[in-house]
Amino acid sequence: MEIWKYGNKAMPIFFVSTQPGFEEELCQELQEFWPYLLNKEAKPHGIALPEVKVIEGGIELTVDEILGLQINFFSKLAGRVLLRLGTFRARDFAELEFQFRQMKGQLLRSESVRLEVTASQSRLNNEKRLAESFSNATKVKILDGDDVQRIYIRMFDDQCTVSLDTSGEHLHFRGYRLEQGEAPLRETIASFCLRKMLSSTGAAETQKISLLDPMMGSGTFLVEAADLYRPNLRRSYAFMGWKNCPALMKSPSLAANYPIFPRLFAKLVGRDQSEKMLEISRRNLQRAGLLGDLARPMVVDLAAADIFSEAASEFAADQDLRTWVLSNPPYGNRLPSDRGIIHYLQQIVRKFNPEKIGLLVDSQQMKDLVSQKKHLNGLTIISENKFRNGGLPVSLMILSAVDRT
Repeated sequence: MEIWKYGNKAMPIFFVSTQPGFEEELCQELQEFWPYLLNKEAKPHGIALPEVKVIEGGIELTVDEILGLQINFFSKLAGRVLLRLGTFRARDFAELEFQFRQMKGQLLRSESVRLEVTASQSRLNNEKRLAESFSNATKVKILDGDDVQRIYIRMFDDQCTVSLDTSGEHLHFRGYRLEQGEAPLRETIASFCLRKMLSSTGAAETQKISLLDPMMGSGTFLVEAADLYRPNLRRSYAFMGWKNCPALMKSPSLAANYPIFPRLFAKLVGRDQSEKMLEISRRNLQRAGLLGDLARPMVVDLAAADIFSEAASEFAADQDLRTWVLSNPPYGNRLPSDRGIIHYLQQIVRKFNPEKIGLLVDSQQMKDLVSQKKHLNGLTIISENKFRNGGLPVSLMILSAVDRT
């Protein structure tokens, strides 16, 4: 078995998963929040960011356990944070069980586990037998269920990698959105879009900007905009149930040890033509602490309005602020042809006169935007990021109106 060492003591390896295509942005995000992580004394750690290995679907880094666990709090792009328990080569089940027995001591963070097994391009391609070998070697009780500690076993090219899940529920579940609409947007995708919109814009500059979503649905863009650089301490994580979980990570005063992060935008504006979605958004934003008596000091403006109507007052822009628009309009035939993506964009320009626009569109809508540039009212397409949303190829198209005359 491969043993990872740092100096004279073991140093854990963490794998942080993300959506394919988000790996480089995840590296950038890690660099940004790295200085704010705490050591066991609840002080800034002062350790340089270690070398990060980019792997398809995530990144890998060797770091103190207490720092690796906090990635769960801060990363808005991560899917899971896995603690690598070991990796070894095995060409028969006898060797496999022998290696499993060697790691038993570090494996057991709970009395029972849920196994997630994948195997390909190896002699040991039988996933059921892989699970049985693990159970036989460790004597751990194997259970199903979302609240059971997960162990991930990956067999590829005769190499077995065993990882312990530190996250629990997938990290795109932030703990505030209990209600959603017909085609909900994953929070991780919303954060990726926001990060691309921000690009090189500094935090001080965002204090002059109002972020508006004309089809806000359940309010995902708005909540992610408010929380983008803040640790998520509103939900629990799998590592909090470990017998050896660092005490700091379960302390009720943990949040007080982190710095106060300034609000990202001066104002958040949400509109939706559906009264039902408006109420869902309000409840979600209230649970996120953006509305109600305990709301953070941020201006939030929500109202029911149809962007395709001729009424302009429902979308009146704040004259003291610059406006950015970020939207995930319906894909395909869910957006009527007479109200297609070009018409939608023209309505956005007419009603808000925004400085920057981000649209998450399907492949056909993207082609329409590129091929019909003459109808973009002087807007310039400044970037395009392709990835998948629920298996569907999509593009984040960012358009600038700064040079429009």
